[in-house]
Amino acid sequence: MSKRGLYIAFLVLAAVAAAPASTHAADANTAPGAAATPSFSEITATRATLEQLRAGGFVLYLRHGRTDNSHPDRVPSVDLNDCTTQRPLSAEGRADSARVGAALRQARIPIGDVHVSPLCRAKDSAAAALGPAQPYVIDNDRWSDLLD
Repeated sequence: MSKRGLYIAFLVLAAVAAAPASTHAADANTAPGAAATPSFSEITATRATLEQLRAGGFVLYLRHGRTDNSHPDRVPSVDLNDCTTQRPLSAEGRADSARVGAALRQARIPIGDVHVSPLCRAKDSAAAALGPAQPYVIDNDRWSDLLD
């Protein structure tokens, strides 16, 4: 991967699919049953943070857009080469992804290497956000063990 630019990963992690963005993780100093310590801090964008993003060198992690839950994944027979076996993006999810891409372009945030989950909804999200001119790499490494 290049050291400059912004890397966008549309990866789908089943373990966090339903987790809210404010998920907290316990640390070694948290007593059993005690409230967990936040694992990240949300930072409101400022002119300075936007300038930092424009300078490149960051990794941006995005999930796929909203999906059509009336067509669930055909577990355990999900075929990564057959989108009919997978839960598809909804029209809203495709539109959300396109808006994310438009916002990145409007903000003039550089895009470097793009890694995408092999699930169709992730590839479709990347295509809607980045358009056909932006190539991406399908990241099969994390999925081969789950689907074998």
